[in-house]
Amino acid sequence: MSHRDQLERLQAVIYAAHGEWGSPELKELKPAVATALDVPGPAGDPESLSEYAAGYSEATRSADQVHGTVLKVAGQGLPVTWVGTTSELASSVIMAVGRGISDSAGVLDAVSGELMALGRDLGAAKQRHERGRSLLSDAEAMLAELAATTAPTDVGGSDSDRMVAPLVAAREGIDEVLDAAVLADDACHRFARELNQHGAEATAARLTGGGLTNTDQIMLGAAAVPEASHGQTILSVVDMSRASAAMDKLHPADRTRLLALLARCKSPQEGAYLLKALAAGHNIAEVTRFDRLIHEHGDDPAWLRDRLSPVAAQPDSRKNVPSDVLYGGKEWTQGDRPTCVAASTVLARAMVDPVYALHLTTGDHPNDPRYDNPDAFAERLRVQQERVYDDGRQFYHDWPVVGHEGMFIQQSRQVANSEIGTHTGHAYRTVFVHDADDRRDALTGIENSVDRGVPVLIGVRGESGKHQLTIIGHDGDQLEIYNSYGGSTMWVSEDDFVKGHLGKVHTGMPDAYVVQIPQ
Repeated sequence: MSHRDQLERLQAVIYAAHGEWGSPELKELKPAVATALDVPGPAGDPESLSEYAAGYSEATRSADQVHGTVLKVAGQGLPVTWVGTTSELASSVIMAVGRGISDSAGVLDAVSGELMALGRDLGAAKQRHERGRSLLSDAEAMLAELAATTAPTDVGGSDSDRMVAPLVAAREGIDEVLDAAVLADDACHRFARELNQHGAEATAARLTGGGLTNTDQIMLGAAAVPEASHGQTILSVVDMSRASAAMDKLHPADRTRLLALLARCKSPQEGAYLLKALAAGHNIAEVTRFDRLIHEHGDDPAWLRDRLSPVAAQPDSRKNVPSDVLYGGKEWTQGDRPTCVAASTVLARAMVDPVYALHLTTGDHPNDPRYDNPDAFAERLRVQQERVYDDGRQFYHDWPVVGHEGMFIQQSRQVANSEIGTHTGHAYRTVFVHDADDRRDALTGIENSVDRGVPVLIGVRGESGKHQLTIIGHDGDQLEIYNSYGGSTMWVSEDDFVKGHLGKVHTGMPDAYVVQIPQ
């Protein structure tokens, strides 16, 4: 139990104190006050945090100076001896380096600001906690004096003059220490959330090994999905880590083949998708075949996006307006079938495995109108959803009387592990979230997973039944959620998630009650 939870329970006890001096309800007041006094105040040193913030601020200034130097080089132009393809590559690298340094400066500046805000909020929380402890101490002293010097019949009920002062002090004191705990808790959550997100943004240095040059690392790591809803790069943090490890483990001949494929790519985006396929667990033969299918369009980032990043192209729908997830005008939807678990899992796998996404969108025959058309896509999507649905259920679930539609929580986790976890290296664990406190506690893990590139599955319920959704994006205090029923995404606030206001995503089912979080 967190200090916040403990104080909320003590607050309920203190506010419930009433009746005669010897009544059971009033007897709980004194030990509740004593317990509240024993609850530690917010941890942390605001002065140290301010010092750290100053250090990051200085690092920001240094990065800005380096960025200015790079821009100066770019502005002066390249030597005239750098012509043709070499000149174009050099220009691209310099611009990518400049963007990387600028992004780094932005991250450093943001971290400095977050450290300052955390120090400020913790300082305010500590002051509030001390005010509350002082009031609780006064209440404890007054209650002790009453117990030692006054006969019960002389005290009267909780509304008597002698009881008013300790009750008021106890209630005001518990309010203060609880507010301090809430302020510190929220500040720490915000800080963790922002640092997780900024950490995920600083990805270029994570792509290492396998014979990649520094230029490769810069260009491939920075390759972005055009017009994506929240500016994500093709390679997530998890992709970069797994691709680097996979390249290091390749047989030398296979590594040579991979480097040759990367060298002939028409764009950094094409190369990034090849590494994403490698990160998803595909061997060199499968990566080679994948590149043969997409290479013709390697210099068309929009073509690659539409077929390999199914939800990345969605517009920013933060104003509680759903945004359809489409391929060729057909929605990524479960239709009217009871396959929400399977449908959300299929979408999540397509996000992390571009080879699978290409199969769904084009049937592995891009540009062949017999396969690469909206109706054929919709049929393949249905087949995959039903495959996952059937594989995840027991044979007797289809029987009359004893059977049922849909999938259980355990089955949701099992298909998530087999369909998604095998391609990310992160197994899912089931976390039940019974109330707002549980959902708040789960937020950091949810956002960290999404920031690293691994979707999170959530079960919601309400008067209309139960349903599974997928959290696919995170930006600040906003979560992007995919709903397979209707095939759309929507941005909602953390507050909506915590307080059970997800009915705007799926009507009649506002409460998240279970989360499948990658470990």
